Amino acid sequence: MLDWKILEGVAIVVMLVLIVAMLRRALRQKRNEKPSRVAGANDDWIEEFGDGSAFDESDS
Repeated sequence: MLDWKILEGVAIVVMLVLIVAMLRRALRQKRNEKPSRVAGANDDWIEEFGDGSAFDESDS
């Protein structure tokens, strides 16, 4: 039978591999999300003048 130290080592390595895989997947998903605009960049302007959604390009 395998020694318990070997089994513990294998279990730790497997857990670390799974944790790294989950972190890489989460970072990849976060990187693929494209924000519509940079948060906080133009909040004062948008609050005062709006975000431009009232203007339609077809009216020009």
